[in-house]
Amino acid sequence: MQNPVTITENCRVTGEVYSVTVESGDLERYKNGEGLIQNIFPYLNAGDREFIKTGISPKGWNIMFANEEED
Repeated sequence: MQNPVTITENCRVTGEVYSVTVESGDLERYKNGEGLIQNIFPYLNAGDREFIKTGISPKGWNIMFANEEED
């Protein structure tokens, strides 16, 4: 990454610190509503994109949906 920026916040579910590193220009594009998150951050996995979008880490999602049955 040429201009990385790290987003570090506490997960809204677990309270644990979680971090995701992205390109600074991509973060600005996302904040400005310039496209779909999966198109702006194709290099991130779905869990990291969800953290940027909702503040919930992959571990938090697993806790929230631990009792969900898969189809």
